[in-house]
Amino acid sequence: MGAFEIFMIISTILSTATATIQAQQQKKRAQQVAQAQADQASKDRWEAYERQEKERKDKLRKALAKKRAQMGAHGLSAADGSAGAIVQGLRTDEAEDTYQSYQDTKDSVETTMSGIQSDLLSQSQAMDRKVFNKIGQAASSIGGSLMKAYDEKTKQDALQSAED
Repeated sequence: MGAFEIFMIISTILSTATATIQAQQQKKRAQQVAQAQADQASKDRWEAYERQEKERKDKLRKALAKKRAQMGAHGLSAADGSAGAIVQGLRTDEAEDTYQSYQDTKDSVETTMSGIQSDLLSQSQAMDRKVFNKIGQAASSIGGSLMKAYDEKTKQDALQSAED
């Protein structure tokens, strides 16, 4: 095997190693970006949920105060049976709305996270395929160089045997 073939093999190995390292670095950066996006999306959604809950609680307080005022104007107390049932009904409805809002927010965050993770997995698999293809090409190149060198050596040996 000549110096050129050895140089080509070493060059191919170094090129493949460099490509592999770069792909790993890209993959790591992509994971960091995806995690940051997921964290921000989750934070934004939960902050929106907290704002909505604050607004909902404020509306409930106002609705309860209004209902108590209306009942008081009719001579009823919130402690009375029917008036109490009305106030309790408002609170129950609000609790159900709060629970549903929480579930919707949780589902939305999980869907967003799942989508980001799925995209990241697809990107990661594409990068892995690219690296494996590069490694396969390098192995093929090295194998071709070795076969060529072997064939040349075999021919030289055959010519030398024929001359002897």
